[in-house]
Amino acid sequence: MAKPFYNNLLQKSLKLKQENPFLFLIGCIVLGLLLYYLIILMPLNQLFIQRQGRITKELDDFKWMARASHEILRLQKLSLHEKHNPIESPFAYINQQINEQSWSDMVTDVRQIDENQVQISFKSIPYSTLMTWIQDLYQKSGIFVAEATMERTDPGIVNALFVLRSRGPDDKDTKS
Repeated sequence: MAKPFYNNLLQKSLKLKQENPFLFLIGCIVLGLLLYYLIILMPLNQLFIQRQGRITKELDDFKWMARASHEILRLQKLSLHEKHNPIESPFAYINQQINEQSWSDMVTDVRQIDENQVQISFKSIPYSTLMTWIQDLYQKSGIFVAEATMERTDPGIVNALFVLRSRGPDDKDTKS
């Protein structure tokens, strides 16, 4: 079926070329431009749109990380200038706070690193809720963020890994 169609098309194009070469030339140019658009320009345009979307998303993520890092640095600076009574067991206190917040489904791991440090992992937790909790934790107990790693999963939602630190009885106050 394709062979007779191709032969018929070839014969008609040769006949058109002999009868009206100018029209044949215009047809070839239009066909060439159409193929150029379909084979080269459309895929490049799609690739450009995809890359532009990815760059926009990465730029949004970068802006978000900059805001998050400023907030964490602010909380760390606060912790250096205020004195709180040391907590007996930061691990037990943090577990108690997690239970009070009913976050058992968002907390994936709580691990005591040493007597004053606790590592905690969160999965799919609202960023604003987490920052409010960190501030409250510091204000109530003096436990502060020593290290933080956060990854934005959706707008306003993060996965986070924190090392929280409580001042021990031997820690010196930096306030003069």
